Amino acid sequence: MGQLRRLKSLVTGLLVMTLFVTAASAFTDTQGHPSEAAIHKWSAEYGLISGYKDGSFRPNDSITKGAFAGILDRMMRFPDKSKPSVFRDIDGSYWADAILKAHAYAIMLGSNGCAEPSAPITRQQAVTMIARAFNFPADAIFPHYIDDVNIAGYARSAVSEMAERGYLEGVADDYFRPDDPIARADVVRIFDNMISVMVSDDAPLTRNVNGNILINAESGATLRDMRVTGDLYIAPGVAGTVTLENVTIGGETRNLSRAASVEIRETPESRSAQTVADALSFVDSAGFADPGETTAAPVAPSDETAAASVGPDEMTAALSDETSAPVSGETAAASVEPDEMTVAPSDGVEPDEMATAPSDGVEPDE
Repeated sequence: MGQLRRLKSLVTGLLVMTLFVTAASAFTDTQGHPSEAAIHKWSAEYGLISGYKDGSFRPNDSITKGAFAGILDRMMRFPDKSKPSVFRDIDGSYWADAILKAHAYAIMLGSNGCAEPSAPITRQQAVTMIARAFNFPADAIFPHYIDDVNIAGYARSAVSEMAERGYLEGVADDYFRPDDPIARADVVRIFDNMISVMVSDDAPLTRNVNGNILINAESGATLRDMRVTGDLYIAPGVAGTVTLENVTIGGETRNLSRAASVEIRETPESRSAQTVADALSFVDSAGFADPGETTAAPVAPSDETAAASVGPDEMTAALSDETSAPVSGETAAASVEPDEMTVAPSDGVEPDEMATAPSDGVEPDE
C-alpha cells in the first residue's frame, strides 16, 4: 500500500514538473531571450501572437504587413471594415479581412491601391500603425535618434510619441533603424511596454495595476476598488458597458469604441490626474473623421450609442504608404519594411514594400 502511494506521488510529481516545463518553455527557441517573459505573456496568456507548428516562435524573424494587421485586429477587435475594392492585391490573402479593418480605421492605408500583405513591415511602419490604433496625438515632434533624419515624415510624430511614452524601450537604442523589418520579439516588447493588463472577458478586475490597461472584451468589463497608475484604453471592439466602481485612473481614459459606454460609480474625489469624465471629453473632442473627408481610408459610420465613445484617431485622411528598401532581417531591434503611411499621397512615395516580399509561408499566423 505504501509502495502504491509512493508510486502515485512520483507520477504526480512528474506530471507537475512536465506541466511546469511546458509552461515555462512553451517555445523551443525563446529560452534565455531578453523578451522571453513578454513572449509568453502575449502568446500563452493573451493569445495575441502565436508560434509555429514546429514549436518555435522565431523571435528574430520579420512580420508581414498582413500578419501585423491581424495582430492589431486581435488586440483591438475592430468591428468595421472597408470594401474589398480599396486594395487590388488582397484577394485570396489570409489577412484580407484584417487589412480591410485596419484600413477602415485609417491605420493601414497602403500605397497606390496596394496593401502588399506579404511584404515585411518596417519598424517605422509598425510603430506608426500602433500609434494610429491607439489614437495617439500626431503632434510634430522631432525623434531623438542618431538616424532620425532617416525617419519618414509620416512616421516622425508616431515614433516621437511612442518613444516619449517609453514604449520603445528595449526595442531601439540610439539608432531607430526605421527601414529595417521589425522583429517578432520587438513587436511583443512594444505591446508589453504599452499594456500591463489586457481585459478580454467580463470578469471583474479588482487589483491595482501599475501601468496601462486595455479593455477589449466585447461585452464590456467592470473595474472595481482599484487604482490604475497609467491610462485606460477601451478598444474599438467593445460594445458593452465599462463600469468603473471606486476606480482611480492616474492617466488618460481613451474610449476608442463607437459603441461602448462608460459608467462611473463612487469615483474617489482624490484623483491624482485627469478624471475619467475629463478624459472622455478629451477623447470626444477628437471625434471621428467624416467618411466623406477622406479618400485614403474611409471610416465606417459610428453607432453613436455610447455615452462617451471615441473612434480610432483616423490620423489623417491624406496619409499614404511610404516604402523603403528592404532591410536586414533578425536585427535585435526589430525590422520592418517600408511603411504604409506617409504624409503625402502616394505620388512619389517609395514603392510599397510588399510587392516583392516573400509570402507569409505555410503558417498564416505571424
